[in-house]
Amino acid sequence: MSEKLIIDTTAGIQQIEKIDPLRVFGEDYHMLGQKMPEYTGGFPAPALVTLAKRLKMTMKLYAGLGLSANQCGVAERIFVIGTDEFQLVCINPKVIDEGPYVKDKEGCLSFPGLFLNVDRPSWIEVEFTDENGNINQVKLHGLSARCFLHELDHLNGIRYTNLVKPLALKMARQKANKIVKKIVRNNKKQKDNAIYS
Repeated sequence: MSEKLIIDTTAGIQQIEKIDPLRVFGEDYHMLGQKMPEYTGGFPAPALVTLAKRLKMTMKLYAGLGLSANQCGVAERIFVIGTDEFQLVCINPKVIDEGPYVKDKEGCLSFPGLFLNVDRPSWIEVEFTDENGNINQVKLHGLSARCFLHELDHLNGIRYTNLVKPLALKMARQKANKIVKKIVRNNKKQKDNAIYS
């Protein structure tokens, strides 16, 4: 949990805003297969600002590069992408233009350990509204474009597992299962060593 002290100098009242990370749901969660409705509310929207903060916190907690609201059980058309240095909050995002497609590896917080080679445009021009109600139009390249499109797919009810051939998915799942088993074994060894030390 993170706490932020807010001082309202006009009223002389101090409040502590408690912000908790959100739960990230796994691949079988029903919202991952549903298209999220457009946000039609007005701005300022304090609830969306808080949601954006919680999405950023959760993305950072799990070392992700993007996170959509529906991955966390929230039926809003919003996602965040970025790193510690640079983050975008995207409400009602859309792609205006795109470049040639390239294949590259993608992962997903809802599919831990599963990495797939997915075809995506090398660059995109996009439009979205930020948490303050500002409409932004930007051009994204490389990993930023890939992350934007991956999260946009989530908002459209598309899983990245649907974008690869069945054999490629099967092989990637086998590899992911091996990695997970190895991590579990190593964690068990560390616990056992701690008990006997």
